[in-house]
Amino acid sequence: MASPDQEKEIARLKKVVKRYFDAYRVAKVIDSLGGLIKTIGIGCAVLVALAGFFLLIYGRGAETIIAAGILVIILGIAIGALFYVAGVLVSASGQILKASLDAAVNTSPFLEIEEKAKVMSV
Repeated sequence: MASPDQEKEIARLKKVVKRYFDAYRVAKVIDSLGGLIKTIGIGCAVLVALAGFFLLIYGRGAETIIAAGILVIILGIAIGALFYVAGVLVSASGQILKASLDAAVNTSPFLEIEEKAKVMSV
């Protein structure tokens, strides 16, 4: 049976490990959200650009429709680029959080090497 001091140590260790697991979970969600934003941006860009191509193809040669088609294609590319850059920034913040957590876990005086590896999923 564990002594009261050992039980306190185990309880403290469980809290520390849970905190790190939760933080890693948040970092993974942020990173995944960045990937989702990039995917949505590319999808929107493709749809808007396709609409522009349809205007060009089925515009019956009217100059204003052709100009509108070109503008819609450019708009689609701009939307995709903006969403992609936003997704990269969000994903980068998740990666930065993971790196910070790796440093915190690695230098934690509360965790043994095996526990550090478990927390960092190594």
